[in-house]
Amino acid sequence: MQRPTHQRLRKEGGFALLLTIVLVAFLVLILVGLATFTRVETQVSSNSQQLALARQNALTGLNIAVGQLQQYAGPDKDIVTARSDIISVAAPKQAYLTGVWDNTGNPVTWLVSGNEKSATPTAVDPA
Repeated sequence: MQRPTHQRLRKEGGFALLLTIVLVAFLVLILVGLATFTRVETQVSSNSQQLALARQNALTGLNIAVGQLQQYAGPDKDIVTARSDIISVAAPKQAYLTGVWDNTGNPVTWLVSGNEKSATPTAVDPA
């Protein structure tokens, strides 16, 4: 004896519903994974840009420092460079500040950032 058609359809309908739910859950899982991947890649890209900017800034600072050193101490003309702790017995607050002196012992400039365009380059006091 065969079952009526509506009973067979009912069992097959449950299987189709379960299959549809599984497929939708799989699609949601794929979308969440793609969204996470996109967010991580965006953050990595942002970090790479910040690293490149930091390297460019460091290179600019290095070029400015080398230029200032070449300007004041580059030519071989009886110029002396030394740390600021040689000018006094008491250790100054900025012992590693480097200065440039001429052959008579007069200070020419202090090699500090921001001192490049100063009208009085010896105005910085290491003490």
